[in-house]
Amino acid sequence: AAEKMKLAIANHRVLDNVIGVMREITRKRILESLETTVISRRKNHPKTTLRQMPFHTDPRFDAVEIFDRQRAGRFDLGRLMAIVRAGWPACLKVSRRLGGGLHLLGRVECSVVGARAMARLHREFLGVRGATDVLTFPCGEIIVCAPVAAARASEFGHSLDEELALYCIHGLLHLAGHDDIAPADAARMRAAQEKILKAAIASAG
Repeated sequence: AAEKMKLAIANHRVLDNVIGVMREITRKRILESLETTVISRRKNHPKTTLRQMPFHTDPRFDAVEIFDRQRAGRFDLGRLMAIVRAGWPACLKVSRRLGGGLHLLGRVECSVVGARAMARLHREFLGVRGATDVLTFPCGEIIVCAPVAAARASEFGHSLDEELALYCIHGLLHLAGHDDIAPADAARMRAAQEKILKAAIASAG
């Protein structure tokens, strides 16, 4: 039994190391892509800058952090963070129930970006042209697009903060084990994220 326990601990440490390496590789590629977007934009519009905040590595912060890396849309970052953090425990429960990897990651980082940065990431990582609403990476990086959220918020009766929170929760549920490829799976995921978002908004105020 002692040997099995030692092996389990060793395997867990290996898994932690692998996750850490994957996170750093993905973070580097994302930041390089965002930096390329910043440089390109500055060449075309010298007076325009893109606020790019560093990723948090301080373990004292909450398990989910959100960063504003764009200037395309104005929203309340504090309220967005409050909503997503309010939905975080429910997403962890889903992860444990579905056997997803969210509860094993330890920390998730969500970045709000502009359309140009999202389009670049969309093409680089998925080979698809144009911006999308949210990209989720297995190592715990979630990228959400402010202009896409702004265009869709009024359609669904959300504020921009709430629409961005929906995208973040959608990403968290992907990490928790949900999928939305098949229609039935997409319907279940949509119901779960709407339930979590509603409760999180009520909790956050």
